[in-house]
Amino acid sequence: EKVQEQMQDIKNQRKMELSAADQLRSSLLDFERKDEAETVVDETNPLLRDGYEVFPAASQDLASERMCLDIAVQLRQKGNEFYNQKNYEVALRKYGKARRYLMHSYFITSQEGKLQCNDADDRDRLLSTTELNLALAAFQIPRAGQCEDICKTLLRRDPANLKALYRLGCCHRDFGDIEKARATFKKGCDIAGDDAAMRRGLRTCDDKIRKYREATNKLASNMFGKGLGTFYPEPVKSEEELAAERDLEDQQKEWDDADAKDKELETQKGE
Repeated sequence: EKVQEQMQDIKNQRKMELSAADQLRSSLLDFERKDEAETVVDETNPLLRDGYEVFPAASQDLASERMCLDIAVQLRQKGNEFYNQKNYEVALRKYGKARRYLMHSYFITSQEGKLQCNDADDRDRLLSTTELNLALAAFQIPRAGQCEDICKTLLRRDPANLKALYRLGCCHRDFGDIEKARATFKKGCDIAGDDAAMRRGLRTCDDKIRKYREATNKLASNMFGKGLGTFYPEPVKSEEELAAERDLEDQQKEWDDADAKDKELETQKGE
């Protein structure tokens, strides 16, 4: 009995060590299963159906890489239409379905309808674009973990993909991990120093980090510098300090407006 208890303790310890990674993976799998189930339901809705099998392996007529590519193009276009209507969940399911058809095409062994070199390159680019669409739709829902996972999957194939880096940085920034966001935007700036969106993202992160440190230092100063039970009036700021703060606020507003315009353009394009 003592040996069994010790073995159970070891198993529990291993579960605890893997719990964070397992929990994230389980969450992503739950999203994937949920989307697949809802995609099946979409085919019963005349307004949402596209006429293609949810799983390409289930289609008996799908015999060539070319057919997979053509269907994926149509599904992605459907996703763009729903995205532009701000129906992000349906758009995400269409993008996910297009991605499944593209992935399935890599495993077709038939020589009939096999893609030539240029067409194969187009397929690779379409897969990357579809995954960027998928990440953006996940970001809008919002599903931070799914957006991050898709961007990282794309970056493993193409580490210099600026759009994937930008969307990963936005995901980290808007969902609270400002240090990771800064590192991601910094990497994008290292790759393309003239990219305005990357530079703006990096500046925004630096500004947020600076404000957080100032607030932390002020709190520490209030706690340890003033002492307990003692009242000290707040120092009066000079006109120069107030003017500098107003300039900083105006600059931050310009950056925020530029970010809003970028997001609006991406929404209009569906990319």
